[in-house]
Amino acid sequence: FALDRFAHYAFYNPGPGRIEMHLLSLEEQTVRICGEAFNFTRGESIFTESSYKYTIEGFSRLAAEAGYRRMHCWMDAEKLFAVMYLVAAE
Repeated sequence: FALDRFAHYAFYNPGPGRIEMHLLSLEEQTVRICGEAFNFTRGESIFTESSYKYTIEGFSRLAAEAGYRRMHCWMDAEKLFAVMYLVAAE
């Protein structure tokens, strides 16, 4: 990959509640990997990562469905990030 021919592109996708990261081709190009050729058009992207975002209540429900119980939740001052202490439910 010629990294200077790609740009990092990230956005929030509210439907599934996630931030999506892509590599966006800045031009028409061919990338070769292990003898295979991959053609990209200008603006075509490679989906590289998903980062799911949850509300406190939503993550607590997800944890409960997996057999865990929330014991404590720490949040930053702006309430943008959280760390949860979970224990296995009995």
